[in-house]
Amino acid sequence: MHPIRSPNPEGAGDATYNFDGFGVTWYTDTLSRYDPDVEGPRPILYRTPAIAVTDETFLYVCNNTSSSTILAHVRNATRPPMVASNNHPFVFGRYSLMHNGSITDFPKIQLEMLQETKREYAAMISGNTDSEHFAALYFTYLGDINEVYGARRMRNALAKAIKTVQDIQVQVLGKEVANEMNFCITNGETLVALRWKNNPTPSVDNFPLSLYVSYTAAASLSRKEKFSYGIQANKRTATELTQLIKPAAGNLTQPHYAHNPFGVHVIVASEPATFDEEQWYSVNNGQFVLVDRRKNPWNDIPHGMFTGAAKEAANIEVSFEDFNPENEA
Repeated sequence: MHPIRSPNPEGAGDATYNFDGFGVTWYTDTLSRYDPDVEGPRPILYRTPAIAVTDETFLYVCNNTSSSTILAHVRNATRPPMVASNNHPFVFGRYSLMHNGSITDFPKIQLEMLQETKREYAAMISGNTDSEHFAALYFTYLGDINEVYGARRMRNALAKAIKTVQDIQVQVLGKEVANEMNFCITNGETLVALRWKNNPTPSVDNFPLSLYVSYTAAASLSRKEKFSYGIQANKRTATELTQLIKPAAGNLTQPHYAHNPFGVHVIVASEPATFDEEQWYSVNNGQFVLVDRRKNPWNDIPHGMFTGAAKEAANIEVSFEDFNPENEA
């Protein structure tokens, strides 16, 4: 969810880099082929303190690996140490979680968060980040980390975990404090993402971290195409791009079944990965992105349009809904 490089507002050559390592999970069904007790996809995890673009092993993995579900995160650390165990994503059972942002005064509320966390999930924490401790709390509310839950249950568990953290902050610190909590969580079959910053004193300097979603950017990102995201004719500066991108509608669903040679896909990213504003929607602060299996996938898709892998991909459904901790049970 962090960029390897974030262009400055004017799109000039200098940039802010995230040099504190990275991590990737991608899902395969390999284990289920050999273990009769395992069904469905499971995550493969690769994390390192190295820089992604200079990690030779990672480059080989990328060149020879494919998956229908991938989470990738480049770290900009807010506290030491810079070790692989502190890099995202964090894997619990069949789930992967990554976080962009920070929980304010985490060391002061760490004990209280652990007291709310199921013992077996607290024991799975291997680093010292606020994000991994939050993950353990989140999975406490989700349930069995080896079960496949739908996006609705995943969304509710995330809302409850955030509300718990904010309630603990008020209890321990004596006041509400601003947190940056952009999350993305998947089990390989369903996915939930959230853009969230609670901000008692809104200002330009406290603008929420960004989050975007795309259904069509794969065509621009594919190395099989004759062009790449860096040399498109309609390349925009960072400022132009973010000003032109449309906000996500309240109940927008995946519309691009036709005329998409790369099949139905969903990309959730902290920043647009291409320079074409028509390929992205901006997620509002306090808005969930839910990616789930379609209940009746063929009711509104022309017969015979997809076969094989593309037909399977068309079973997904994307929706958006608002989040307000005060309205959560």
